[in-house]
Amino acid sequence: MTIVKLNSFRNTYGPTEDSHKRFVENAVRLIEDTVNQASFINAVKEYPFTVRRFHTDDDGIFISPTNDMIIDKIISGKERQTDPDDSIDLEIELMGLGDDETGRVSPPSPAIALNTKHFVGWYGNGDLAILASTIMHEWMHVCGFRHASGDIDNDDVPYGIGKLVFEFAGGSSIMSPLGFAKRIFNSKIRRQRRMYKDAVRGLRTDVYEGLPSSHLPMSDNDSLQ
Repeated sequence: MTIVKLNSFRNTYGPTEDSHKRFVENAVRLIEDTVNQASFINAVKEYPFTVRRFHTDDDGIFISPTNDMIIDKIISGKERQTDPDDSIDLEIELMGLGDDETGRVSPPSPAIALNTKHFVGWYGNGDLAILASTIMHEWMHVCGFRHASGDIDNDDVPYGIGKLVFEFAGGSSIMSPLGFAKRIFNSKIRRQRRMYKDAVRGLRTDVYEGLPSSHLPMSDNDSLQ
């Protein structure tokens, strides 16, 4: 079994509320429940990742991992420049980032910064699945996965794993009643990838009928491109 641990949580943009920490802890449990599902592992095994860019522990060396290698990184919980320990270790902080930036990481540091404004929106709506998928997206960067150079492909490894976590999180008993967001997310992404990128950059709610801008999941600007 892969353990998912919240080793630290803090708000660099203001006071840390106990309810905020509990919300993150619920999302962490959701991630743990998801990554230990055989159906999730099978979905990763079959996922058609279009970009596979992994930064090894040897600085400057990139490889193109197979789906089985991606699965191994997840279940072993190996962050970059650490030993595998079957534990996904999370250090999360809320930070005042730009409106178009949902998360930020700077490997090999394990810290994951989340946009305070986006987080407050998810918290207010109880959107655990989006928080869980965003955390997992950013952890894939901590693990060593990168976006393609230049323009970002939404089916690269961090985006693909984030979307799968979002999808599988919808079946959890602690999922928000706003699970309908999953259907909008999946269908719109497939049909309107270019519009999705524009929506993330400009928070265009017209692309997501009935879905507030705070529900837009992962940013097109992760600072690791």
